[in-house]
Amino acid sequence: MKKYLVFWFILCSFKSGEVTISEVREEIINQGIRHSDVVIKQAILEVGWINKTHFKSEIHNNLFGFIFKGKEIEFNHWKESVYYYKIWQDKHYPGRINYYEWLECMWKENGKCIPYASDLKYCNKLKN
Repeated sequence: MKKYLVFWFILCSFKSGEVTISEVREEIINQGIRHSDVVIKQAILEVGWINKTHFKSEIHNNLFGFIFKGKEIEFNHWKESVYYYKIWQDKHYPGRINYYEWLECMWKENGKCIPYASDLKYCNKLKN
């Protein structure tokens, strides 16, 4: 029940307009997302934030490029995508391996690694 109250509070406390990298970093940390240093880099890379300080919600507030059934998930507010990342990470990340290594091979299907992103250079881009 507490999770739903937190989510409801997030939904009710939105502000419109632009959001800064600092605001997203703060929300990632507040949500208790592990490896926040890597996760903020994911948001920066996914929304094309490199060399920018703000972004507008023209990307359906999906900071992490989440896809469901071949379509990008649309969120009402960017904080919803951070909350979704937290739930997704808690469900899938085993916590025993290096986060970059896990993003490169989250699980295996028919002996082949399934990565977080289709871009084979994704983790190298995050590191740089």
